[in-house]
Amino acid sequence: MRTLTLAAVGALIPASALAQAATRRVYVDATAASGGAVMDLSRDDFEVTEHGGAREVISAELGQRPQRIVLVVDSTDAIRQPLGVVRKALTAFLEVVNPQLEMMLVSVAGTPQVRVRPTLDRQQLVKSADNIFGTSGSNVMHRVIDDVFHRFADTTDQRPIFVVVTCEGFESTQNINLQEIAHVVGHFAARGGTLHAVRLNVPTGEQSYRSGNLTDLPVSLMIGRGTGGAYTSISPVGLLEVLQRLAGIINVAYASTLNYRIEFADQPAKGQKPVAPQVRVSRQGVELKAVSFP
Repeated sequence: MRTLTLAAVGALIPASALAQAATRRVYVDATAASGGAVMDLSRDDFEVTEHGGAREVISAELGQRPQRIVLVVDSTDAIRQPLGVVRKALTAFLEVVNPQLEMMLVSVAGTPQVRVRPTLDRQQLVKSADNIFGTSGSNVMHRVIDDVFHRFADTTDQRPIFVVVTCEGFESTQNINLQEIAHVVGHFAARGGTLHAVRLNVPTGEQSYRSGNLTDLPVSLMIGRGTGGAYTSISPVGLLEVLQRLAGIINVAYASTLNYRIEFADQPAKGQKPVAPQVRVSRQGVELKAVSFP
């Protein structure tokens, strides 16, 4: 299993809230030339511009950026045989993840089903996970991920952390547009998010391919690799251990990653759409990384 530490980047509040708010916010991280985090910046060190005009920086505080964990579970026929193992592993994951982190549960068998909307209620999530069952349907997981991302990641300033449990196989390079994969990965990068993917090695029926090569990984794992997440392919009996380890990785990353949350005065111009603010720092040798406005 391969893992990478989650990068600390930022995000803006959703456009729907901007029209009502007197302030906006952006999350940024600051690093020195050595690669280490810079943790002693103050409000006066930051400059924010928007539409070419300077904006008043109201506050700049160092802290943990809130996260939203989106658990996406393949619920096609492929999970019927190992269903008990899958349910037990999902429950273990839900019980180990930091209870302060908001989570939601989506099952997919052709069409995504939002089983539990974003919540801190772990028992609600556990109960729903224990009722997942295999049914007919086939998944195009990168499109499912993209759809769920736009619905539940673009609408919040929380860092999106996706955990995908999939039974998908390899795909023909004639069937998959690699630009679509890059498109999905780009959404995660823009929001400072990560996708972790676990593929279960189970029979999925015959697959037909056009001429061409197969992708080097199942598509969800390709997205995980592209976002800097963990990705692995295992037998169902190893799922519980993998998900417990993954929960630990998510917990450590959340506890150890600090961002500057910058609040600045909002001066919307009539007829102009909100744009990504430009954030600069006056201190020499410090590099900022901030999110683009969606």
